[in-house]
Amino acid sequence: MKKRKKGGARDAAYKVIIVALVGIIAVSGYKVATGLWGYYSDRQDYKKVEKTAKVDPDQFTGVIDFDALHDIDPNVAGWLYSKDTIINYPVAKGADNDYYLHHNIYGEAAGAGTLFIDCNNQDDLGDFNTIIYGHHMKDGSMFGSLQSYKEQDYYDQHSQLEYVTPTGKYHLQVISFYTTPAVSDTYKTSFADDQAKQDFLDMTVSKSEITPKYTATISDKLITLSTCAYEYDQARYVAVCKAVPWTKKEIAKGEKLQKQIDAQK
Repeated sequence: MKKRKKGGARDAAYKVIIVALVGIIAVSGYKVATGLWGYYSDRQDYKKVEKTAKVDPDQFTGVIDFDALHDIDPNVAGWLYSKDTIINYPVAKGADNDYYLHHNIYGEAAGAGTLFIDCNNQDDLGDFNTIIYGHHMKDGSMFGSLQSYKEQDYYDQHSQLEYVTPTGKYHLQVISFYTTPAVSDTYKTSFADDQAKQDFLDMTVSKSEITPKYTATISDKLITLSTCAYEYDQARYVAVCKAVPWTKKEIAKGEKLQKQIDAQK
């Protein structure tokens, strides 16, 4: 009888363990499925935004339908594009640095959030250093690809991005890439004088983990792209860029190509 009782107790314990394991697997599977669905949904939303803005990632013309974007969200301030990468997104500017971490431009809760300009910056590159934040998503979306700038070969092939606002079009030439704490001078948006700007520029160049093709002066406008890094607690990857306006010839060429694309639809 004792053996039978021991065997029954053992069987009951095994059943409890099995049920617990099944429960853990089910919960884990649910979380994975939910996460994957979130990534898929966010990507689909941004594909929809691309169509609304009339942006063809394979033929970037610099022509963005900001009127259509502003009908969705008046806070859309620009469009950021990087050839042969997933970066092809609207950039917003909110009243704080929290809202667009958790929402897309449709006003919906979204894990990927929206690329956004630091709320302390002036509009339309009015500051020496304008900061654009984005999530480091595990599927590589948003600013997930910024970590690739750690490799010189990647930088050599992607040393320039494009940034368009309602009033201007700019080549963003990457002058530095490095890892920095979330609280550091990298995130300065105001400067007392020219010497403060030069000190900032010198710091940026000295910290670079890659050898850049481009240089900048205090008369230039900088755009700092920032995302989370995981080298240490509260680490950030930053790609500091010099904003160079498109030439009239480049603008005209883009507009002509956009008309051809529109005519084919």
